[in-house]
Amino acid sequence: MIQSDDVKARMWRDAAKSFGVEIQTAPGSAVYLPLRFLSHTLRRGRPKAVVFRYLNDYPQLWKTVCRAAAELLCVALCYLFRVRIVWICHNVDRESGCTFPLISRFRRSLIARRAAAILVTDDLLINVARRHFPDHAARIGTVHFGSYLRTTTAEETREFTRHVTEIVTRWRQEAYERGQLLMVGLCVGSPAWKMEHYARIPELVAAARGAGIELRMIVAGPIEEFLKATAPEALRFIRDDPRVSFTSGYVPIAEHEIAPFIDFYWRAYRDYSVPMSVYTAATVRKPILALNIGFLPDMVRAYGLGEVLELDMSNIREALHRLRMWDPQNADRFLQERSWTEGARRLAVACGYEIARAT
Repeated sequence: MIQSDDVKARMWRDAAKSFGVEIQTAPGSAVYLPLRFLSHTLRRGRPKAVVFRYLNDYPQLWKTVCRAAAELLCVALCYLFRVRIVWICHNVDRESGCTFPLISRFRRSLIARRAAAILVTDDLLINVARRHFPDHAARIGTVHFGSYLRTTTAEETREFTRHVTEIVTRWRQEAYERGQLLMVGLCVGSPAWKMEHYARIPELVAAARGAGIELRMIVAGPIEEFLKATAPEALRFIRDDPRVSFTSGYVPIAEHEIAPFIDFYWRAYRDYSVPMSVYTAATVRKPILALNIGFLPDMVRAYGLGEVLELDMSNIREALHRLRMWDPQNADRFLQERSWTEGARRLAVACGYEIARAT
């Protein structure tokens, strides 16, 4: 039984069927996980393991306390029924949602102490996790994601694809007529404290122009309230500057359809986690331009997934030039070594199944 029913859980679940392991996802609030555990045990017998994942909290104290109580109860039930606990530690250093740090640290410590395995989402994160959980270093392993393309037929998706096609075609024609070197970056997704990429867009565009490169940005996501509170000047730039195409709100984007019109993904994360956009970018064979903070630059460098931009952006000319020369086979190699099937196998082994590695 695995907490949540997001795309990652579903992809692992579907991949595990290929070697005969059933992974049951647990949709809805994690507060109900103990009830799902009891329901499963009464109807079908005790599960092999319970897989905890994101341990985010809430702005409201009472909700956070309820979540912690539910986790305590679930851990107690696992102990009572002798069910293994596995923790997929998506965010090694701290949770994406952390309003009450003391409670968050208690919850993470509780799950880490009781987990038979702590799984991080890339091999490069193992040493980071060992520093954060030194008493549990022997139980730290990895679980991978795999190739991923969003499949949707929503009208908003088709409209966004048409919009990107039209505006990028116009941008490139204008640049051609002016004899300018033009590059187009993509920056989409929901905001969180760990993300720097939205706030740094004005600086990125200005630095590129200073290096003789005209940069245009495709930006989409429910970011307005977040930027209004954290980076209002960046929000005004994103809304008003003609070098940025901004689509507000959540848009289910078919990134493989717009990939021919973009040159790179722009990402900057302060934390130690693996964003799903790394796999999406590799799937559509596009490089990442990563700001030199957090863990992402380590992945970009180690696997040849793009270029790393220094914090002062002093190397932007060289970084953008190398992005133009980037070899898409780097993305192919990255995905050849990582798949949902291999990730599901590692997860199943952590849960106590004996499964040979595929050859």
